[in-house]
Amino acid sequence: MATTPFANNNQPTPKPAANSKQEVLNVRVFSPKREYYHGPAVSISSVNSAGPFDILAEHGNFITLVKNDPIIIRLPNKQNLTFTFPLAVFYIRKNSVSIFTDIELESLPV
Repeated sequence: MATTPFANNNQPTPKPAANSKQEVLNVRVFSPKREYYHGPAVSISSVNSAGPFDILAEHGNFITLVKNDPIIIRLPNKQNLTFTFPLAVFYIRKNSVSIFTDIELESLPV
C-alpha cells in the first residue's frame, strides 16, 4: 500500500529521492555596458542596509540595494561566483534575480 500524506497508517510520507532536481534561480548580473553572468544559481548572498540576506528558490518578491559588499552566487555545480560593485540594484521576482550594476546616482534626476 502506498503512503500518502493523507493515509492514516502511521508511516512517514516518503521524501523525494536524493537525486531529484534541485530548484534553481535564473540570475542575470549586468550593466549598461556588459553582462557579468546569466545562468542558474542555487542561492545568492549579500548584505544590504538591513544586514545579511540570502535568496533561495521560491523567495518572495523584493527590490534592494547593495553597496560595496560582496555578492556571492552559488552555482548548481557547487562553485561560487563573487562580485563586488560600488552599487547594485537587486530585483527578485518569481525565481528570477536581476542585478543591475554600474549605476551612477549623481547622473539621475532628483
